[in-house]
Amino acid sequence: MSSDAFVRFKRKTIAFGPQIGDLAATKRDREFLDEVYLREMNFAAGGVGCAAWDGAIILARFLRRIRNTLAGRRVHEVGAGVGLPGIVAARYAASCVLSDYIPSLVENLDYNIALNGARRRVDEAPAAPDTPNAAALHGDAAEDVIEEYRGALRQRVSHAATAAVLDWEEFPSLPECEQERFKCDIIIGSEVTYSQIQSAGIPALFALVDATLSADGVFYTIQSVNRETHGFVCAQMRARGFDVAAVAVPKEEAAAETTGQITENYAYYTFRRPNSSFPVMGLEVGGTLIEDDDAFAVLCAPPPELDKSIIASALA
Repeated sequence: MSSDAFVRFKRKTIAFGPQIGDLAATKRDREFLDEVYLREMNFAAGGVGCAAWDGAIILARFLRRIRNTLAGRRVHEVGAGVGLPGIVAARYAASCVLSDYIPSLVENLDYNIALNGARRRVDEAPAAPDTPNAAALHGDAAEDVIEEYRGALRQRVSHAATAAVLDWEEFPSLPECEQERFKCDIIIGSEVTYSQIQSAGIPALFALVDATLSADGVFYTIQSVNRETHGFVCAQMRARGFDVAAVAVPKEEAAAETTGQITENYAYYTFRRPNSSFPVMGLEVGGTLIEDDDAFAVLCAPPPELDKSIIASALA
C-alpha cells in the first residue's frame, strides 16, 4: 500500500445476526456471530471504492441468504472496492475473485481478505458451516461453538478468495491464460453502473460479463434507482440475450443500513443466461418484481424520500 501522506485508513465491522454474548449490551458493545472486518480508505485515496456503501451491505445480505446456491460455484466480484460482498461469497463458494482497476484498492482487498481469513491455513477447506441455533450460541459450550463456526468461515475465505487488478476495458487484450482466471458462474457487483459518465466503462463491463460468465450463469447487481442508468443497463443486457429481472428493495431491507450516506431507493437486478436456474434476487425477501420493463427503462428517478413501492405503483 502506498505510503503517501494523504492515505488514511479506518476499520469497520459489518455485522450479520444473530447477536451473541451479552444480549443486554449497548449498541456499541454488541457482538454478532457473523461479522466481516474491513479496512476502509479515505475518498481521496480510494475514490468511490474506498468504503462499504449501503448497496454493498444489501448485496452481502442476499449472498448469505443464498449461501447454499453458492456452493461449488465460481464467483467474481467486479468493482469490488473494499470487498464486502466478495468476502461473504468466498465463505460459501468454491472460489471468488475480487477485482478492481485501482492497484491501491486491490492491495487493500488483499489486506481485507487476510483480515477475514485464517491465521494458519489448513490443507483442505472445511465445509461451509450451518448457523448454530440459539441454544448452542448461549449454552455452556457457546464459546467453542462460536469459535468452530467462525474458524470454518475464515478457512474458507483463505482458500477461496483472491484479489486481482482488472480494468474492464483492457480485458479483451489480456492473454487467454489471464482471461481464464475470471471465468465464473456468478458475477456480483454493487453500484458498478451508477453513472452514464462511464461511457466506455459500462459497455466494457457488459462485454466482460458476456465473455466470462458460464452458459447457465448469472450477474447479480444492486443499484440505486435514483441514478440515471437503470433503464440503460436493463436494455443493454437484454440486447446481449440475457433474461432481465428488476426487483424493488423492500423498505425494511434498506432501512437497516447505518453507513450514514444519503437515503436512496435501491433495486436488485438479476441478469441470467437463458434457461439459467439461479434465483431472481430480492424475491426471497418479498421484493416487488418490476414487470413492465419498457416503462422501467424510461422511468425518471424518484426523489430519495419516496418509498420503493412507488416504483412498482408507477409501472402498474
